[in-house]
Amino acid sequence: MQMEGTAEMISGQEKQNEFVNNLTKDAMLQALFYGPFFNMLGVNFSMFKVKITWARWLTLDIKGLREVYYQIV
Repeated sequence: MQMEGTAEMISGQEKQNEFVNNLTKDAMLQALFYGPFFNMLGVNFSMFKVKITWARWLTLDIKGLREVYYQIV
């Protein structure tokens, strides 16, 4: 996956909690949510909100031995 866009760091525990809570409200994201990750003691991490302006993914065609790109945004 290759993406371009603007990123904004989400700083402060209150803002991070609000961001995570908003993610878990979306039914499609609930199955992908890794809540325990955010509660790991002694682990430092940063959260970023990214507004994607351009994205594509690469598929390797083994039979044709070529790279196939699909632009999605």
